Amino acid sequence: MTKEELLEIVAKYRRMSDKEMKYGADKCALFDRIADQLEDDIEMYVDDDYFQSEREIIEDIMESFDEMDNFFDNGDWENEF
Repeated sequence: MTKEELLEIVAKYRRMSDKEMKYGADKCALFDRIADQLEDDIEMYVDDDYFQSEREIIEDIMESFDEMDNFFDNGDWENEF
């Protein structure tokens, strides 16, 4: 995907995050988090043959969230200090 296409996905998830009445607060927070993560890592996805669709990119982002959230939920981060 091109950078422009990825920026369109970021914009889409930002718009979705503003529709709390439709999706609920938790889902809107997730949409905003997805947009933030994609925006931060956008260069990783530009013209990458492995990620050719929005679905593949979102699944990758969600997988990274699961790993990160489990890291903190399990208290593993406490050993870092």
